[in-house]
Amino acid sequence: MRRFAPHHMLVTRSLWHSAVFFRGRREMLKPLAMSSETPACAVEEVATHPQVSINESICNSLDNLLGETASQRAAVTRVGSLPSYYKPMNLRGVLYEGDVAQQLANAAELRGFRSPVWATNASYIRGGYTVLECEVGVEVSTSMFNVVLYNLQQTNSPEADSCVALASVKAMPLCATGRPFSRRLRLVLMSHPFYTRFKSQYWVTEEEAAALGTMVMTSERGRCVPVPCPPTVTEMSSSTSRDPRVEDSDTPPGESAVPLMLYNAEQLENPNAASSETCPRVECVNANGRRYSTLLTIHMRRYCQLHQLCTDPFATFVTCARLRSLGGDIVPGASVPLTLVVRDELLTLYHVDQTTISNTLFQHALSGQRKCMDRVSVIQV
Repeated sequence: MRRFAPHHMLVTRSLWHSAVFFRGRREMLKPLAMSSETPACAVEEVATHPQVSINESICNSLDNLLGETASQRAAVTRVGSLPSYYKPMNLRGVLYEGDVAQQLANAAELRGFRSPVWATNASYIRGGYTVLECEVGVEVSTSMFNVVLYNLQQTNSPEADSCVALASVKAMPLCATGRPFSRRLRLVLMSHPFYTRFKSQYWVTEEEAAALGTMVMTSERGRCVPVPCPPTVTEMSSSTSRDPRVEDSDTPPGESAVPLMLYNAEQLENPNAASSETCPRVECVNANGRRYSTLLTIHMRRYCQLHQLCTDPFATFVTCARLRSLGGDIVPGASVPLTLVVRDELLTLYHVDQTTISNTLFQHALSGQRKCMDRVSVIQV
């Protein structure tokens, strides 16, 4: 019996190599047979080929021998299928936030959707589209009642092509925090003649460029996109002035009465200072869940990177007075706090991980964000 052992090993190894070979042939043939874009003549040619059925039988037998099923291979194929830049949004280009965004992203990955657009059937009808029959949407809870959202690929829209939808997301103008601008700012940017000059997605003010460690090139000074103040900025400035640390509108706090002057990253002395590598998306909020301005977020992001503090799903910073009013204190041995200058005044902030009530502060901020999301009307959803 010992003299036949090498022969058995050779047979097993041959079977294994055959399994890999025929499985590769089957994976190459399967898309050709299943694709809706393949000409009928090509499908017939494959179907009538005498070796296809033989290969399928051999592969099925070898799959059973190796213990691998088709469902296991399909599960491996689905892993990582959702692009990293996928951000669910409504028909107006406004991004969904919080649990709603996560629920829609999970549904997109599960069902293989590539379009980031999700809206109600009524919203599609107003836009001239209709949801296709037998399509199942995603039920989302609101503070009023549950609504069902459908992906753009579930409609008769000609823009349902996934490549077109995702290209629009990748081309969306971004601020220095990695977040898309509001719809109002995007419309101003994209309608300006300067917008088509540049390929970079990132747009910053001179102050933000300085915070990123660079500056606008001398030859590009003044060649910016001015963003006028919204009509309600005068009314909001009084409330914003009471707390200059919080972003209360499209404009940064403390400068709500001054129009924004936005420069593209290509107009900077160091264009790489504003890029996907140097400006990863980070959201910094206060204890009420309200976002800090872009300028302050740049410093907060750098502080978190330096001290390895948590930024997922957002970074919460509070003042010492606010911390103690909530019954907390600074943990012993905490890093040096973040000290900023806002309106010529010093502002000292602590990350929640540096406090004794980090979980309480996180839940407080998360609750504030959910309340803000609940205020969005059903029509906008």
